[in-house]
Amino acid sequence: MSRILPYMQELEYQKRAYIKPNGEILTTTGKHKIWAKEYCIGSEYKDFRNLFSKPASDIILPSTIIESSSLTKEQLELLKIWLQGKDNFDENLFSDFLVFVSRFDKTETKNRKVITTTSPIPHIRFYNYDLMGWSIETHTPQKLSKELGTFVSCNQEGIMLTHQDRNAQEELEDIKR
Repeated sequence: MSRILPYMQELEYQKRAYIKPNGEILTTTGKHKIWAKEYCIGSEYKDFRNLFSKPASDIILPSTIIESSSLTKEQLELLKIWLQGKDNFDENLFSDFLVFVSRFDKTETKNRKVITTTSPIPHIRFYNYDLMGWSIETHTPQKLSKELGTFVSCNQEGIMLTHQDRNAQEELEDIKR
């Protein structure tokens, strides 16, 4: 059975946080996009736009990024490809990378309590949060297509709600009524 995340009321008072795929909660200070950039490439590397403007195969990551990044080497390689060819090259790309590729969940409580996720079982994973009035926004995860050399949406079969998740969704709706 999939893990139902325990409810952490502290998240209501944190404006923003990320939840790792293993359920570990990483609270942020400041904006998601700045925290995500620092998580991915560290805070010391300021000239990331120029670094990632080259083809991914030509990018040699400086030791400052490798040492200060919280990503694995494999994730750093994916990040190099993720950042290639983006029209609006800004810090939001790092947050999107964490959510869409690395499968982190993002929480925000500034205007309303919302969780952004690519989990195929959002109603199970966030059962307790749904009960407590959080909105769950589900998106399609992305994976690297080696043939195309770019990221594509995962197959719909991979993200269709499972029978168990549909049951959890129906149960939540019944409880709320």
